[in-house]
Amino acid sequence: KVKSSTNIEVIREQVSAISSETKDKLEQSGWVISPLSSKDNHVRVVGFNLQVPLNKALEDLEQIKSNIVELKLSFKEISDSTILVLKEFKQLEKLWLDHTRITDQSLKLINEFKKLSYLNLSYTGVTAKGLELLNPTSVIKKIYAYNTGIQKNELPSISKRMPQTSFFTASDSMEIVPSDTLFVRK
Repeated sequence: KVKSSTNIEVIREQVSAISSETKDKLEQSGWVISPLSSKDNHVRVVGFNLQVPLNKALEDLEQIKSNIVELKLSFKEISDSTILVLKEFKQLEKLWLDHTRITDQSLKLINEFKKLSYLNLSYTGVTAKGLELLNPTSVIKKIYAYNTGIQKNELPSISKRMPQTSFFTASDSMEIVPSDTLFVRK
């Protein structure tokens, strides 16, 4: 058991530490790898300044897939075909896909992530039809979907279908907050 960033106790499988050699190699290719806790070996990985093609970077990242519980792929060239690489990242609890080229088709993959509690789909081609592909009993607590194809009048039926999930869209009072992610360019 560890306390998450929201002070909620979560049970995670114990995983081996990432070797310094592996971590250094991944960071040299542009991944930012941050520990989530001093009590376990799980990490948050951000791919904002990748120095290698995305497909190669994601393939390289697979060697630490069991350690990754948070993955930020904001502004990356992720599409419905490239997202399939993520299928093996079964430990994901938080996933940022905002500002990518994904559409409803990609949401089928989201059901593979049984531990996912947070999903950012802002500025993508996702619609309400795509959200219908999500398992209504998933553990997703928050979905950010600013500037998507989801219409305000579609939210009540989506919320009814997934009552455990809070949806944040352009129709919310926080319209000026397109993402909860801060970015720094090198």
